Amino acid sequence: MFLVPVVLIYTGIEYLTRDIKNSQRVISNYLNEQEDLIEVLVLGASQNQSAVNPEYLDASAINLASGHQDYRTDFALLSQLSPRLPRLTTVVIPMTFAHLDTRPNPTNYWKNRGYFYYYGVNNWDRSTYFKDKLLFLSNPSYYTDQIERYYIDKIRPDYNMFGYARSEAGSAFAKADYQPIAIQNIPLSIRNYENESYRFQNLKHLKQILEFCSQKDIRIVVALTPVTQKHLKARNPKMVARRDSILNTLQKEYDFTILDKENAEGYELQDFANHNHLNSSGAEIFTQSLNKVIKNLN
Repeated sequence: MFLVPVVLIYTGIEYLTRDIKNSQRVISNYLNEQEDLIEVLVLGASQNQSAVNPEYLDASAINLASGHQDYRTDFALLSQLSPRLPRLTTVVIPMTFAHLDTRPNPTNYWKNRGYFYYYGVNNWDRSTYFKDKLLFLSNPSYYTDQIERYYIDKIRPDYNMFGYARSEAGSAFAKADYQPIAIQNIPLSIRNYENESYRFQNLKHLKQILEFCSQKDIRIVVALTPVTQKHLKARNPKMVARRDSILNTLQKEYDFTILDKENAEGYELQDFANHNHLNSSGAEIFTQSLNKVIKNLN
């Protein structure tokens, strides 16, 4: 009998968690409604998530990029969702200067439950079980915060139909009122450490993506998203050179297009959320550039 109230309480918490209107929920609804029409699939981490707003693409598109998302997860999303996307012609993947040297997520990464619940994608190296769709238990502290923000503080992000968050209010640059001196004093969040082991793992999964797209005759755009001058100057030059060398080598084996906007030419401080992420204004500019590239591929 003791377990009954515990189960009821958890059931209520899980219901509240699932009822939050987050980006994945909006994207999931869009995917279910538009899967037969989607031509462009955007993958990657938070840089691509913030840089690409599908409403500015002529082709029907979906952005499945998410914070801390690695190439292994990108490949799982691509390979498992592509059968649902009969009109898929183009995949957009990231390549920040540190992407290959960033630690890959563990196979039991907490976000896996979100991928499974919202998109039906299994990112574990095992069979799935009923509990794998229980969101709250995947990260109780995170979802407790989300429940408080959504139901108590009434904070409701402004998502468009594609799940892109259009609000700027909470970003570091917005809080600094886009003042250059204040922004210059905002600390950088930058990964400047080389790691051969991580690079080997990430490169393996990147090649899986490239090989999959090559076999399926799916075009690839590698996105180098804009960063501020402070971020550009702080990068480890050895990592930048190696990234560029790897891209050049891969291009000899695989057919892909590079969209390089890292130097942020044509962007203002008002187009950034922080030193290495665009806001919705910057996303409009970047997505329009991406749109031109995709149209030229046709």
